[in-house]
Amino acid sequence: MKKIANYLVMCLFIIGFSQFSYAQMYGKWVVPIAFDGGSSTAYQLIFSDTPIVCEQVIPPQPTGNGASPFSAGGYNANYDLNFYIVGDLLFFGNSNSTWTQTDYGFMPECQIIQKPNSTNEYYVFYSVFVHHEDQDLCYNIITFDEASGIATPSERIVLRGYDIGFGSFAITEELNNQSYIYAVLTEQDGSVPPDHGLYRWTISEFGVTDETSIVTANDSFLVEKDFDAYNLEYKKEIDGSDVIAWTHGIFNPYQGWDELDEIVVVTDGDPQIFDLNLGRIGGIEFSTCEDNIIYASCTNVGIVKLNYLTGVVNNLYTPATPDYSRTFLQTAPDGHIYGVSNDGTHLGRILQSGTNAGTFEAEGVLSFPYFNSVSTYKIFTDPPLYNELKYYILPENDRVYVPLQETVVVEPESCPDMYDGEVW
Repeated sequence: MKKIANYLVMCLFIIGFSQFSYAQMYGKWVVPIAFDGGSSTAYQLIFSDTPIVCEQVIPPQPTGNGASPFSAGGYNANYDLNFYIVGDLLFFGNSNSTWTQTDYGFMPECQIIQKPNSTNEYYVFYSVFVHHEDQDLCYNIITFDEASGIATPSERIVLRGYDIGFGSFAITEELNNQSYIYAVLTEQDGSVPPDHGLYRWTISEFGVTDETSIVTANDSFLVEKDFDAYNLEYKKEIDGSDVIAWTHGIFNPYQGWDELDEIVVVTDGDPQIFDLNLGRIGGIEFSTCEDNIIYASCTNVGIVKLNYLTGVVNNLYTPATPDYSRTFLQTAPDGHIYGVSNDGTHLGRILQSGTNAGTFEAEGVLSFPYFNSVSTYKIFTDPPLYNELKYYILPENDRVYVPLQETVVVEPESCPDMYDGEVW
């Protein structure tokens, strides 16, 4: 009888191990790619313990020509793709439609999260131009009908308008059915005194509420141009403090808006400014394997890391010919931080775990098929050459990376040398 019990235990272990191995798929990204500026097609990047899988979204649909401002996917709990967004187009099944109207374009950040306590409703956060200078920070609710496979967007809901410059945001991990969105925005039209600032809202099943100012031009040394935010990231420190960092996007030397190589860091409402002096910053991301470190993609050199306590800047990946120097740096579902090569055809990554944590991998991570390149990007023309350069944009995660763990509990036999009908 003991042999039977041991055999059943072994079978259960094998089944459990197989399920555990299968569950190592951490998540997916939707990334549109194109060949030499042609029509784009959406691909899914599947992140797991094995090399990244890059496969075309089925059924394939063209997602547009030229640059798109962002892409994002709406996934269920099992990471099945219900719908996805590329710019102003919403794709589901064989269909696509415009999910929000704009005549002037978008800011380069968009994030889809599942509405708390809902399995079929999603919040989509983004910033949109409503005039050539005026923007709104907004969200829509997208409802997905699983039976029909149809995704239906709501009308646009405006959180806050702002006048000039880039506006960007970051969303915290959901806890107790709510999360927070932090956003940096310049003043609302006609506000007295001007209300440029870092703001926070609460996200719940009831909507997005409770606007709170964290730091503004009225209660700090920061001025209007400091609240121009091209890319913003958030981190919760071990001690519970909130750290928000952002970079700038506007170049207007006639008005003094020329701080393209700065990172603003706010820790629990206390701001600091760090001037890297390494050219326009394409993107930033907080390290999860090194304390007090922000990685930055800098046009003139590549990728560096800033210690935001000491102000020390060290090179991470700075080849003789700069590469990965014009890209968002985004934490992927597998926990590592990814960027796009300057030609748009490859992904590299900053490892955040393992024996090589904190190092950059440029080779062998992912090459897009058929020499296609990422088609979510923004073009900037900066001095001294004023060449048009692509700055690549990668998706935001809809969930925080949590590595799976296996726990084995050994129970003693209830009746040694006897069969009692149970296996523990």
